[in-house]
Amino acid sequence: MNSILMVVVAVFIILLVFIMFSMDDPEDSPGEPLDPPAPPAAPAGAGSAVVPTPVAGGGAPPGDPAASAAGAPVRRPAPSGPLPPLEALPDKGGDDDFRFRQTLEEQYAPVTGVSRGNAVLAVVQIRFPESLLGDPAAFATALARAESVLDPGKAPFPNQFRVALLSQTSQVWVFGLDDESDDPAFEGVLTAFNAVSRFKKALEGDPVLFEAKARLAIGMSTGEIARITRGALGLVTYAGKALFLAETLSQAAGDFQVYLDESMHRLAQPWFDFREWKPMKLWQNLPPVAFFEVVGWNKKEDIFAYASHQEAPVRRAVAVAYRYLEFDDLSALLGLISDPDERVALEALNTLAEIKDDRALGILKKILPEAKNATLRSAVIKALGSLGREEVIPVLLASTRDVHWQIRFHAAKAMHAIAGVDALRHLEHMVDDEDGAVRACIRELLFRRDKDARHLAALRELLGDLSTRARRAAVESLAALATRDSLHILAAAYFDQEPELQRFILRHLRDARSPDAYECFLSIFRHADDAQRPEIMTALRRARLG
Repeated sequence: MNSILMVVVAVFIILLVFIMFSMDDPEDSPGEPLDPPAPPAAPAGAGSAVVPTPVAGGGAPPGDPAASAAGAPVRRPAPSGPLPPLEALPDKGGDDDFRFRQTLEEQYAPVTGVSRGNAVLAVVQIRFPESLLGDPAAFATALARAESVLDPGKAPFPNQFRVALLSQTSQVWVFGLDDESDDPAFEGVLTAFNAVSRFKKALEGDPVLFEAKARLAIGMSTGEIARITRGALGLVTYAGKALFLAETLSQAAGDFQVYLDESMHRLAQPWFDFREWKPMKLWQNLPPVAFFEVVGWNKKEDIFAYASHQEAPVRRAVAVAYRYLEFDDLSALLGLISDPDERVALEALNTLAEIKDDRALGILKKILPEAKNATLRSAVIKALGSLGREEVIPVLLASTRDVHWQIRFHAAKAMHAIAGVDALRHLEHMVDDEDGAVRACIRELLFRRDKDARHLAALRELLGDLSTRARRAAVESLAALATRDSLHILAAAYFDQEPELQRFILRHLRDARSPDAYECFLSIFRHADDAQRPEIMTALRRARLG
């Protein structure tokens, strides 16, 4: 047995040695040589081409076509002299960079920022029959028509909500995520209800939508959501339970129905009438929920009844409702001017300034000297100015000499709104007012009369004032003038301001609705860093200038 084992071991060792010696080094392998030998010289007189002499180390002379044709490797000499210059790269933030980033954003952009806040959400679902979904061209045409009906510019509050896509046929409308909404619950429900009405009307006059049998359903909820920014250009998506619930309600709603959750129902109850549905399990991940269908407006006497509600936010909601509904009876609104809660009183005064109803003149003149503080007196003066009655000019003129800047500021604006250029002979001396905000107001009014660039220069100087109030007033004045020069001054001053004022500038550029505003946005974008650009692009998209 031992002898057999020894024979096996010996055979194994012999095979191992054979294999090791058979593995030649690649450099000595007998394959095709790196430098093949030159072919033998042709006999004299054979008429064949002369074969070049091999260079040292084998191969053919550099650039020899015959050698290349024969398959021999060609070795190029190393380049001599300076290298050619590289092609100039586009500047970061320039026009080429802007277009390049837009192209990149057509892909799925990564998350670049997340912010949180409370908002009112409406998920708007456009519906088509299954037969249309099988015809891509007809589907795309009908979808484009439906989206044009839902254009935010046609809504009751065009600049007070944001729009994002959830899918091919679903949009999410976001109200109250910033500080621009008077009452996001009211604005959201009214916008949704108005969208359904406009969509029904469009079906009657648009043959494409009519033949496509397009329908609409909306679900609404409120709560905390996350705003997710994607990519350098700030494409936005949203996430959160409130969004999930609004989307679920939109799927459960019937054609041309608006469904609200309990929180939304409670907030919108002063104005709208609802049909209550029993709690149902709408989705496997949600417990049974109660929801409410918007039927229409409340009766006017029901809305008036909320003016004496014990909760101040509900009384404030009544003051807001007067801006959008036609009421013959102003008694409820006029009563809210003297509300013990200052926020309710201010809302009522702001409503009077907006609706411009002469029936308020007597009570406004009466409460002006009785107003508790400068903020309320300023709101009264603003409402008086909106009425446009010359009989209030003596009251306003006296207010231009008030000790509080806010009252002088609004009194000057109100006088100019009523008397125009003629008011400036009483206001021109205020160009040296001790408060920067008042000076900004007067400079704006003087520029409207004189078109003198010195007034723009003064406003530009105020953008560097130590007072935030003065800088905000200068921004408002320059944006209100909306000339090419005034808007360019805003763009140039953007990076000298703190983030809050930067957002203030973007918002006023957005609302300027001037053809020169796009240049300003682009100028700011060029010099902004990646953290600033999403906010700039969001404002530009909402301005609908590009």
